[in-house]
Amino acid sequence: MELFSPTIVVGKILFQDTWLSGVQWDEILPPNIAKQWNKWISELSSLNDIELISDEIEKAKDYWILVVQKQCFSAEIKALENSMLLPAKSKISRFNPFLQKNHLRLGGRLQFAQVTSEEKHPLLLDGSHHFVQLLIRHTHVRLHHLGVRIVLSELRSNY
Repeated sequence: MELFSPTIVVGKILFQDTWLSGVQWDEILPPNIAKQWNKWISELSSLNDIELISDEIEKAKDYWILVVQKQCFSAEIKALENSMLLPAKSKISRFNPFLQKNHLRLGGRLQFAQVTSEEKHPLLLDGSHHFVQLLIRHTHVRLHHLGVRIVLSELRSNY
């Protein structure tokens, strides 16, 4: 967000200046305000030049996964941190979850499988959370709108 803050602030100031000038929505802007708007609009295209390195993207994903897990499974995380049993009403207890590097992961019967640790023990995420919905949508678009099974397979191999 810090990358975009200056641009957003300038846009907000322009909106305020336009409103304070008393210009109605269907009136032509005064030349000084129109010039400022045109300058700001021309600078917006430079936002396309901003690139994030993969490490930054991974850190952001990791951060949001932790946020989602803490929001959706806080009681379970607290119980596991204190080496206690999961709450009786927990909807994830049947998955035999455990904590690994602060992440809630799926336990299970794959400990001897010839796959990576992440594949044996995927992250537990609540599919109804907004971030998870965005992740699903992003994967669906990235895979060029392939079917549900392929999108699920891709998500399960990564999360």
